[in-house]
Amino acid sequence: MTIQDITCFLKLAETLSYTKTAASMYISQPAVSRHIASLEQEIGGSLVDRSVRRQIQLTEIGEIFYNGLKQCEDIYQQTLHTVQLHMEESLVLVNLMRGTTFPDSFISSTTTFMAEHPSFKHFANFIECEDFEKVLNRGEILICAKELRPLGKQYESIRMTQTSVPYYIVASKKHRAFADPQNVQLNAIADTTLFLPKMLPQKMRDLLNQTAQKLFGRGPKEVIYLDSVDSVSLFLRSNECFTICTGWHTDVSSSDYRTIPLPLFTDYYALWDPEKCQNPYVRDYLNALKRSD
Repeated sequence: MTIQDITCFLKLAETLSYTKTAASMYISQPAVSRHIASLEQEIGGSLVDRSVRRQIQLTEIGEIFYNGLKQCEDIYQQTLHTVQLHMEESLVLVNLMRGTTFPDSFISSTTTFMAEHPSFKHFANFIECEDFEKVLNRGEILICAKELRPLGKQYESIRMTQTSVPYYIVASKKHRAFADPQNVQLNAIADTTLFLPKMLPQKMRDLLNQTAQKLFGRGPKEVIYLDSVDSVSLFLRSNECFTICTGWHTDVSSSDYRTIPLPLFTDYYALWDPEKCQNPYVRDYLNALKRSD
């Protein structure tokens, strides 16, 4: 008795047609007959009454067998649903601001943690800053710079960086400020446009503007806030603009750009709502990541 034998019988019992059964299973009518014959031989009785020409119906044994199989199918579906719910509950969703790097040390620690905890599942996602509070309210985890943490509601949190992460000025290697790699021309940077993500909190905007004033002796030529972090990366291809980001930002490690460290540092935190994120592995997993930093 094979799964295909059983599947074929269930289809035949519901359609009462060899033609429809064959079509739904993408097999020939003789193949349907062989599957049914195989079941009947194993059971030791007829499942289908073929006495009426061009019309079939289940025998009494066939009805009993069909009802039993349907009960098994219902149990299987309920069990599968329970397993899927368990998998969803055990899945840990980790969100970072789009454009932010998931450190290599975190990746290796995650691999080790998963090997030690076979039922642990995770998925890393990248979102825009304005969606951070939404993911926390969905019971997911947020990793972000302390300046970008959602205000208002208090969340559980763990500091993920053992040492503070520096901020950098980032510009194209072809930017005129870097014409002489040994002597960066800060005035040439200040004469061009500073691009920043639109969603930056006001206190972060103020801090960056104050730092630029101290560094250049004046503000940038202009400051433009773009819709997303990805848009900032696209504009960096121009030789007439620059941006500011932390060491956790993908642009810092890009071979296409040069960086200048700023006298600013930040810490990254993991946050979650304990009432909605109740996965038993959350705190252990985040502590494992923290130890790897």
